[in-house]
Formats: sequence, structure tokens, C-alpha cells
Amino acid sequence: AVSAPGWGELVLRILGRYRWEVRWEYSGLFHDPSLFTPQMAAEVLANRARPRAAAILLSMLRQGVTWRGVRGDVLLLDRLPLVQAPTLIAWGAQDPLFPLSHARRAQQGIPRSRLEVFPDCRHCPQLEYPERFNDVVGSFLAAETANLALDAGPAPP
Repeated sequence: AVSAPGWGELVLRILGRYRWEVRWEYSGLFHDPSLFTPQMAAEVLANRARPRAAAILLSMLRQGVTWRGVRGDVLLLDRLPLVQAPTLIAWGAQDPLFPLSHARRAQQGIPRSRLEVFPDCRHCPQLEYPERFNDVVGSFLAAETANLALDAGPAPP
């Protein structure tokens, strides 16, 4: 509804101005809602108060969201094979915004990708499981750095 012309402006003027509203809105993005802290709510409110924040959010929603969900052409599935860089895809198994099937399709489309699924996790694995997330990213970067060194061959004398 927020992406519908006229409704978005109205909804954003009314909602999301109070910490309790933001906590209610964002807690659904976490498997454990208590992980969405008061500090995070304050940051969301501060970001929403920035000039043009509402206009930018509405523009993003209107470009990619319909009543049926995210538009297929926004996912750029046909362009995924063009990604040449090693890619780590970290995904919450119960993400309410982007289902796990999106991550699997991305992994299939990106030639040098690795999918790491976080069970009991929704949209924010980096916030719900920060230690595990950092370990996963660290090991991915270490492995890719080692691969780069192997690809480069021996160092010149």
C-alpha cells in the first residue's frame, strides 16, 4: 500500500514517527524481536528525519514493489551471470521480505558465489548473529585471498 500513489506520502506522514511504532515495524525483521534494540530504533528515527528520506524510500518502493511483492525484473536475474567477483550471499532462512528462494536463484546465477543460510534468522543475519556472520565473512575473504594468491602464481625473485 505504501507504494501506491498518494498512499505512500500519507502513510509515511502518519507512521514511523514514534519509537514504539518503529520497534513494532522492525521487530518482524528479526527472528528474536528483542534483538532490535532501542538504540536501533533511535537510529531508524534519525534516518527517517533526514531531508528527502521519505521521498527516497517511496521511490525505491515504487520502482520495485507491487501488490504481489517484489517485481521480477527488479531482481535482475538475467544479469547475475555477469558478476565476475567472488560473491558471498548471507541470508536469513525465514526472511519475510525476500524468501530463501531468491538467495538460491542468486547463487545459481552468480558463477563464483557461496550461499550461507542462517537458520532461525529473518532479514538481518549481520545483526541477529553478528559473531557467526563475521566468522563467515572472514573465512570467505581468507579463502578468496588465498585463491587470488594461487591464481597469481609464484612471486617474482
